[in-house]
Amino acid sequence: IGMCSGVGQLDGTVTDGVTTDPIEGVSVTADWSGGGSWMETTDVTGYYTFTVLPVGDYAVTFEHPMYTTLVEAAVVVTDTLTTLDVELTPRGLLFGYVTDADNGFALEGATVEADDGTTATTDADGYYEMYLDEGTYDVTASMQDYAPETATVDIISGGTTQQDFALLAAVTFVPTPVH
Repeated sequence: IGMCSGVGQLDGTVTDGVTTDPIEGVSVTADWSGGGSWMETTDVTGYYTFTVLPVGDYAVTFEHPMYTTLVEAAVVVTDTLTTLDVELTPRGLLFGYVTDADNGFALEGATVEADDGTTATTDADGYYEMYLDEGTYDVTASMQDYAPETATVDIISGGTTQQDFALLAAVTFVPTPVH
């Protein structure tokens, strides 16, 4: 590929848009307009680098579960280092516990789902957590043999919100045989 069009480099640093701290573990994907895709991950200093990319236009996607996904344009030039530094917007943390409404016991394996499709599963303590973009969500906790429960929550960028659920056991009607 490089022989046909030449090659260049792309690098940068990814930081938190609120704290300006570097973000480790960001998946950085460079999609070339000529076809092809390359992926790197930021290190502990938030740094990423692509050492050999074909020259041309790129859509560069930055993804991390705790931050809003960002897509930026970049142009890679022959024998040149292009630097693309970005700041990501923190998502809000939604967390809580799912318990049995009758006895307060933790429900392990319950599913908690926001109306944007984000899901989490509770651990042995009934605890769940998920990161959501700023906004208002309907969030539903459900588990086999229990009636689901839905709550509306407001998520603030970089904030934390607790929403607990107490699920009622589903009642099963068993008819009495007639003799």
